[in-house]
Amino acid sequence: MKRMTAAAVCLISCMIMSGCGGGAVLQDDTADIAGELGGGAEEKTDEEPSEEPAGEPVSFDLSTASGISTFLEGEWELIDRKDGKDFGTLSLEKDGSFTFKRHSDNAQGAGVMTFGRNLATADEEPDTFRLELSDAGGLIPEGVELYGDEGTGGMFHVCSSKEGDFLYLKEIGNGDSVFSMYVFNTDADSDEIGNWSYDWLFRRDAGSAADREPEEGTFYAWAWKSASDGVWLQPMEEHEFETNDDYSNRKFMGGRFSETDDIRPVYYKINDRAVLDGISDRAAWDSGYPLMMCELTADKEGTVSHISEVDIALYNVYDMGGLDPEYSYEGMTFTVNGADYDMRSYAEAANAITGCERVGDWLIVDCHINPNAGVYEFFNIYSGDFEYEIAGALLTWKGDDLSTAVYAYYNEIFDFWGHRIGSIENGELYDLSIDGNTVNAECWIVDEIGREKEFTEKFEYEPCDLAVLSYYEYMLGDRQKLRELMEGSPAGSVALIMVNPPERMTERMPKALYQSEGELDRVVAAGLADGAEVFIEDMEPDASGKAERSEPCNLSKGSSWVFDVTVPEGMPRQQIVVRIPGKKDVFWPVWILSGKNPQISTFIK
Repeated sequence: MKRMTAAAVCLISCMIMSGCGGGAVLQDDTADIAGELGGGAEEKTDEEPSEEPAGEPVSFDLSTASGISTFLEGEWELIDRKDGKDFGTLSLEKDGSFTFKRHSDNAQGAGVMTFGRNLATADEEPDTFRLELSDAGGLIPEGVELYGDEGTGGMFHVCSSKEGDFLYLKEIGNGDSVFSMYVFNTDADSDEIGNWSYDWLFRRDAGSAADREPEEGTFYAWAWKSASDGVWLQPMEEHEFETNDDYSNRKFMGGRFSETDDIRPVYYKINDRAVLDGISDRAAWDSGYPLMMCELTADKEGTVSHISEVDIALYNVYDMGGLDPEYSYEGMTFTVNGADYDMRSYAEAANAITGCERVGDWLIVDCHINPNAGVYEFFNIYSGDFEYEIAGALLTWKGDDLSTAVYAYYNEIFDFWGHRIGSIENGELYDLSIDGNTVNAECWIVDEIGREKEFTEKFEYEPCDLAVLSYYEYMLGDRQKLRELMEGSPAGSVALIMVNPPERMTERMPKALYQSEGELDRVVAAGLADGAEVFIEDMEPDASGKAERSEPCNLSKGSSWVFDVTVPEGMPRQQIVVRIPGKKDVFWPVWILSGKNPQISTFIK
């Protein structure tokens, strides 16, 4: 595909969302503790939940704030998900007032819980909770001064199962609250810095004795509790709306999810061949309480063949897919979704924008310098900024895969990463094209008697670093790219090793885990497995008989660490070690990656 000028136009309405003190602000906030809604919504008459015969739907009135409070009336145990024990008792009244007693010290306080609408429209069921602490009692340590914001809010889900009723609350907002730091803080005894909890799971003994038939096909569901061979899933209703990210200005289809009329979960077995690479937080999945929204495919017997986590964009707005950005240019001003960028700040020598094209996550802005050279600036729609640059001309690639791109700088030809793959010794290069694994360079020359001649030179080139671009796009905010990277990696891969990736990538990574003065290269290890650690060590012991090694650091799936080293041309002197408890260590000797073409990445397993 050649670089060309393109335009995309779409209309979008923006969602307004804000938060403070750790809690989202309710757009239709509750007017009083009885749960009556503002914003002109008409409250419906409450009905006590009735006992349902086995096999019949278990339904409660969750369409109003007071209906939700009626369902929640009673005593709930806050579960410490680290050990599965009860952390404290939340006693809720029908009017929303509550008391909470912590078991470890019998400290007790009181407050009110109300419900309103944030993402939901006025005629939809409430989707947001609000907690206000009216009496801290002994729940807050002595000497802690409160500043008048003793509340929090966010999203919630409920279910009624054979194992009891469950209530999930997740704090959403711009900061920490008295609830996440003190009242419901199940992580308070942790030695880690920032040991606060932001989401909470409550259980009570009352529940449904009725079974529910499993859903068949592809649908969305909330994952409550997992076991060795399956998971309790509650089918959810999807609500979509057009919105944009406040930070990157990216337009996308936002989503929220609500309970269906039947709030019973179903136990689904996970097929032995099911791929779980779509679960980003495997630690949560394996903990026994996944508490995540999933998209899955299941058969009528209740067996799951595919399941993946639904990505959250911001403030619990789910990312259901990107919308085409609106972009244009005039002179040296480039405009994306209404935001202007002065390209002279990025390509100082350029004097005009001559074209722009979207390729996947990127908008490529072609900035003209002279007939033989220009600058391509790569705008990433997820990060909302220019994240890559190529100085040259005739940029071309295959399909929508920019890692296959080649370009020219005068008579030399380079790959996307700046590695030289060929040059024209005689004549002048004026066009590039790709045919399979062959780069065709169209040239012309004036012979000794003044005749113009055209000719084609061919260069064999097979791209091999799509994984590097995918990981970079994941770092910039496209969570789907990590799943694609996992699916494209060899079975059993524990890490992606990158040797001297673009500096723009390493600038976004943690400070080098191993540093030594005078080192010439940078090696990156990106995690593809859960529960892994990574370190670098000398392959030969020193005079004392010990091999020097760095401190091990967590290398969870998607994370990365940088090592400042010198990659030798001869025998390797150091090795990177990836360690997963209960498995054999995986080693990668630090040396030059070899191949038919320039290569900067490899998978290790």
